[in-house]
Amino acid sequence: MLEDDGHMDPAAMARALRDLPRQPKPSETIVPGLLEGLINVNRLIKPWLDQRPTLEVADTVTAFRPA
Repeated sequence: MLEDDGHMDPAAMARALRDLPRQPKPSETIVPGLLEGLINVNRLIKPWLDQRPTLEVADTVTAFRPA
């Protein structure tokens, strides 16, 4: 993996490309606990889905009504 340090080194990219065949395929790599199915995906995003909006639609509409 190349680090995004703002410097583009063609030699580093060439090395990374040459090393690709020696790396396991993403489908062959198992990272324990990493998005293990829909149940865990739902568990991870639930805190964001449960948040209440900070601005009500009615507040936005009344702000644009003529006085």
